[in-house]
Amino acid sequence: MLGAVTDEQARQRVTDRLRPLLALAVVTVLVAQLARLELPLDDYEAYWAASRLLLRGHDPYDLDALLALQRGLGHTEELPQVMWNAPFALPLILPCGLAPYAASRVAWLLASLVLVLATVELLWRSYGPPRDRLVGLVAAGVFVPVVTTIKDGQLGPWMLLGLAGFLGCARAGRWWLAGALLPLVAIKPHSVHLLWPALALWCARTRQWRVVAGGALSTGVLLGVALLFDPQVLAHHRAALVVKGLQFVEVYPTATLASRLRLALGWDPTWPLVVLPALAWVWFAARAWARRRAPFDWQTELPLLVAVSLVSAPYAWSHHLVFALPAVVHAAALTRAAWPRPGAKLVLAAYALVTVAAVGVSLTSDDREPDLWWLATAYLPVYLLARRLAAADAPPRCDAAA
Repeated sequence: MLGAVTDEQARQRVTDRLRPLLALAVVTVLVAQLARLELPLDDYEAYWAASRLLLRGHDPYDLDALLALQRGLGHTEELPQVMWNAPFALPLILPCGLAPYAASRVAWLLASLVLVLATVELLWRSYGPPRDRLVGLVAAGVFVPVVTTIKDGQLGPWMLLGLAGFLGCARAGRWWLAGALLPLVAIKPHSVHLLWPALALWCARTRQWRVVAGGALSTGVLLGVALLFDPQVLAHHRAALVVKGLQFVEVYPTATLASRLRLALGWDPTWPLVVLPALAWVWFAARAWARRRAPFDWQTELPLLVAVSLVSAPYAWSHHLVFALPAVVHAAALTRAAWPRPGAKLVLAAYALVTVAAVGVSLTSDDREPDLWWLATAYLPVYLLARRLAAADAPPRCDAAA
């Protein structure tokens, strides 16, 4: 009979409905079991403590209150771990304090893995065919900054989701949503400092002010949530950043070329913190002028802008380099399309060499951050190789989104 449901179809429907419930049950059991373990403290303790304070209506940037909570977790350092991000990022970590630290940390770990997988999927839809999805997953899985940001419990997966989501929405012409995702990228604005002038010029040229409106609306909503819990959160953030931040936060060598130049010059001169970003802006201005009549493609331009931003950033920890994941996935797609041409093999060998070196430093260094100052600088030529060699060798192909 036409339209009748067979027993097999009925069983399949029941299975499809039960599968998410079964997955949820497995995750719940996994979280419960892992929460019993004695987890090491990491950067996540700053988010957990800030969330606890904010949920109580207190100042999430109060160093004394943060230290008191973190002492209860076994924190032994003189200063607490502090979430210095702007208040609009607070709603992202707000649920963290709803559970005890161990359970919350495990849940954050699982959420980070899901967000990274979602990011890779979004990026691969922009750059490669579905049948080669595993190539993107492998390239992202061995990308050292991704492993670092997940291990340290950082906000990197949220930032990646914002960047990949922006690219996906730009490809689909969904400009309101593209702009609404930008606050996730702005959690670490200095690490992608070339994105902002590029976005401003593009909006002025195309008059796509929906991107700006979407970003402003999203930022306002996130900030409004933070203000509901702490009406003085803007003043508290400013006081912590300007007064207490300058007083207590140690100026520490980070994983940047600018920091390495300062170390080589005795640490006193600060001009590398200004000169390197300025040179990047000069490069951007010259490139924008030379390509002023060419159409601007976010899919190919954004990874390059971010990669150059990371090399020239005045300040960045190694986990900030997760912003280079679009370049890594783009390079993987170009390499796969050109395989087995010599240029593609060269890109793969170069990426493997950088990965092995980064893993070696991470495992053997007593001071990982300053010892990884070269990492962003090493990833950039690998990506440029993929753009120039693999893309040139690849045969014409249809849009991956088709």
